[in-house]
Order: sequence, then structure tokens, then C-alpha cells
Amino acid sequence: MHSTVEKLILGWLVVVATAWACDSPLVHRTDGGSDILTPDGSDVADVSDRRDDMDVIDAGADADTDADTEWWGPDPDERRIPCPGAGGGWLGGVTAVYPYIIWAEGYWVDNGHTSRILALNVETNTVAQWGEIRKRVSGQKLVYHEPSHSVYFLVDESEEIPDWPFYRTTVFLYRLIPTSQSMEEIPLERDLYSPGCAAYGKSKTTLHRIDPVSGWLLLSGQYILESNSSWIIKDVYRKNIFSGAVQLLVEGIRETPIVYSYLADVSLQHFTLNINGVDERGQNEPPYVFSSWDVSGEVAEETFRLEVPYQQMAFGLYGSEESLLYYSELGSSGRLEGRIMDQVTGLVTSFPALSHHVYLPARLHESQSPVVSWMRAEGDVNYWSDGSLTPSTYSVGIYLWDPDNGRIRKVTGEPYGYGFPMLMHDQPVPRYMVYLMRVSQNDLCIAFKDVIAAGILDETGHLLPEP
Repeated sequence: MHSTVEKLILGWLVVVATAWACDSPLVHRTDGGSDILTPDGSDVADVSDRRDDMDVIDAGADADTDADTEWWGPDPDERRIPCPGAGGGWLGGVTAVYPYIIWAEGYWVDNGHTSRILALNVETNTVAQWGEIRKRVSGQKLVYHEPSHSVYFLVDESEEIPDWPFYRTTVFLYRLIPTSQSMEEIPLERDLYSPGCAAYGKSKTTLHRIDPVSGWLLLSGQYILESNSSWIIKDVYRKNIFSGAVQLLVEGIRETPIVYSYLADVSLQHFTLNINGVDERGQNEPPYVFSSWDVSGEVAEETFRLEVPYQQMAFGLYGSEESLLYYSELGSSGRLEGRIMDQVTGLVTSFPALSHHVYLPARLHESQSPVVSWMRAEGDVNYWSDGSLTPSTYSVGIYLWDPDNGRIRKVTGEPYGYGFPMLMHDQPVPRYMVYLMRVSQNDLCIAFKDVIAAGILDETGHLLPEP
């Protein structure tokens, strides 16, 4: 069976999916940073012999012959933040709250992890460091809590255990306050374990949602049943940092990144999962399931559950505030085609017919725009034993579709790997779009555009025609 990393790295990139963080003691030793462009932020060894690894830079040679596949060369509307890889670091987490793009850079300094929290003001084009922590930021997404206008994230510190292939890890919770450009640690009186993490002790964790008033955190944790096992197990759960109460959404599922951390997804109510068809011992057990949850109250409630055809749906599921699911399905064309499903009525709307794979469709922003984004993908379709599909080469470019006016536009133009497009939160108008791009094997960068000045969106968030 292929591992999660084999399935989703495929060279470099799959999108905005998630972090790591199960407060549990032991973590596999790999390289220094988390690989942010895998959906779960999983840490992939620098040297790989996996035969499925592919290089998305080569996608241009395999692309269709449509005019829109031509590389533009340097994009005059694109602005890039210097890549941390150029200084020996790695990107550890990202969000964007107007006027700041906020990110974490990780470095290995004096035999230990150091994380720097940085922010760029898009209006002044200035960068400031908001803090430095002698720990590693856990995850690919810094979690924005809109009611408090705060950003939360997890960090961990590790203690090496002699003659043992794991680190002992402790997790900490931090808060960023953009209005004051400040950072503080939130004291934790209780650990963040799931029952599985507590029982087996070898895990990583991801923060997906937080309600600082009620104390509920939505987390996913990964652990290993035996010290000599390669099977990684995943729990998705809520834990209350005040009472210690635990609510399990998914327990003991064979690890694949069933949760995507789309940067645009900041819903405090809805949470959506792909649940794979593989049990904790790696046995194939269809079906493949779409599952949506209401996580806004004291008790999490599954509001939608649909068994979908095995090896028919592409990996990746985005659930919107409007109870719509965005996903890709293998169509009669032999390509992955975009779909929108209404969870209330069951009505499915298809994307316009296209000459390429539509991969990882998602809303560009929940409130600022109706526009849907996806990553163009090429090549054959890979069929995975957990029940899902992926294209062999993806993130060739970011595309936008406006369901209200029917317009479609390609909005990136160089032969790089792209992911996680989003509009900045809290903008007065939908002006700045932020996304990630992989420009070389070691350089993952943040880029952004003024999409109004570029003639891509109008001030109502609708897609404009090509000039």
C-alpha cells in the first residue's frame, strides 16, 4: 500500500489541508521542518526513494495544447515574499488578516528548533518580526479566530530519547494579536491528547479550530500502535482546555490526510472530513465517506454523511458556510471534474467542461467573493486503495470560476507548483489574494496579488473578463 506521503507529495505539492499537533510524547525523527504543501503538513524525509515522486515543474511538457497553458513568464502583478529556504529555513504556517500576511519561519539553530513569526503589511510593503520562539511551529495553517481578531497556533519542543527512533514532544498554544503586532503564550493546564495518543504515546497533532471563550479546540492527532509499525493512525477530536473533556469525531482511522487545511476555511461552525476506506491495520474497507460536522456548540454533531463510490472521488473536500461541498469526481471525459453538492437538497452542480483535471476546488473566501478556485492538474489518474483518486501531476496553475457570471480565468502563469489561494480576511474590499508557490525543491514561497488592480476581480468580488 502507498503511504500518505507517497500519495500526496507526488513531487512537491498538494494544497491547504493541515498542521501537526497531538500533545503526545513521541514523534518520528525526520528533517527539520514540516512539509507545508502536503495537506496534513506532514514531515517528509529529505531523501526519498519513492517511485511515485514526481516533479510538477515538468508539467508544462505534459499539459494540453490550449492557449491558456502557455507560461506567461514573469507575472507583473505578482509580489513575492522572500523564501525562507534561501536562508536555510522552512515555512511553518501561514494566514492573512488585512493588512498583514503572517507566517512562521523555522530554523535549526544551536541544535534546536527556533521559530520566527513575521508579518508583511501589504499596504506599506514592510516586514516586521512579531516574535521568536525556541520551539517548532506545528502545522501549515495559523488558525484565524475572526470574533477576537486573533491568530492561534501550536508549537512543540522535543527531547531526544537515547536508542529510540522518536522524540518526546510537548505542545504549547500561542496567540497572535495583529492589531498590536504582539504574541503571547496561552497557559495549558491540561494536555491535548486524544485517547489514542494518550494510550500509545507516539503522535503529532494539528489545530483546526479554536473557541477561546468556551475552551474547545478542534484537533487531529496521529500515532503509531507499535514501536516497529509503519501504520499511522489518525483521530479527529475536540478537547476542552478548561475541563479536559474529549469528543471524538473520528477515531482509529488508518492515516491519510482526511482533513485539508484550506487557508480560506475559518468557519467556526462547519468542519468537513474525507473518511477513507482503510482501517487501523491497513485493510481496505470501503466505502469512502464525505462527512460534515457542526462544531459550534458544546457537543459536536455530524450533520451530513454520504457514502460515495469507491475510487470515484478525488481526494480533497471543502465545506462552505452555505452547506455546499466542493470536490472533484472522475467524469465521463476521463478527467477529474469539479462538483458542488448541496448538503440539504442533495443537488449536484457540475463545473463547466474543461480540458484539464480540476483538483482541490474551494471557495476563494466565504464572505468576500462567490468565486471558486482550483488547481489545474495533468497526467493520468492515480487510484488509491483508500478509495480516493489523485492526478499524477497537479498544481500547474491556479484557476478561478465565478458561478454567478460564468467566467473562468487562469491567474498564475509561471511553471511552478501552486496552492492555497485565498482572499485576505477582514479586507474592506476583496483586493489581495494570497497563495503559496514552490519555485524550487527547497524554496516554498508566499506570493500575493492586488486582484482589483490586476483586473481579475471587481470590488464586489466577482470575476472580470479577460482584458
